[in-house]
Amino acid sequence: MPSEDLTALLRERLGRTQLGTAALFRLDTEGGGGGAADIVRSILVDEISHDPAFGQLLQAALSTARPTMPTMPAGPPSQPPPYAPARPPRPRPASGRTATVWLFGLPQFLVASIGAGLVASQDAPNSVYYLILATSLALLVTGIILGATALLRSTSRMLIAGIAVDILLLLDLFRIVATHASHT
Repeated sequence: MPSEDLTALLRERLGRTQLGTAALFRLDTEGGGGGAADIVRSILVDEISHDPAFGQLLQAALSTARPTMPTMPAGPPSQPPPYAPARPPRPRPASGRTATVWLFGLPQFLVASIGAGLVASQDAPNSVYYLILATSLALLVTGIILGATALLRSTSRMLIAGIAVDILLLLDLFRIVATHASHT
């Protein structure tokens, strides 16, 4: 069995990430054998490859550890270890998806509003005005749909705010169209 210092070093390092924490919890739950041990080994290999200094520290700790007969725990722990998450965390959406939702919303709406104002002040044909509004409508709806599908996989406050802004802008776009229709 590895020394307590070595075990503490390994647990501390693995406990820094969600993946490592989940692997440790599974290792403790399964009693230290099977696939959980393989997962922990794989994560440790990855940690060592990304941080050679950690690999050297681990090598030094292994050389000072006294080899003893391994013992297996009697069963799963009565309580989850303190580092185990209460529930599996939901992954955060890719920042690109959140940015896309925002870009389909506010900036294009501002461009459409300015363009529609210019078209109206220049006495341009209504078809140009409605083309700008239809494009804006399509982009807003696309942003809402992309945001909603991203929320099914994961969540973030910025994504929710982007969807809310897109919905409010969509309602405002309908108000603009109704106002323009009543003036013509």
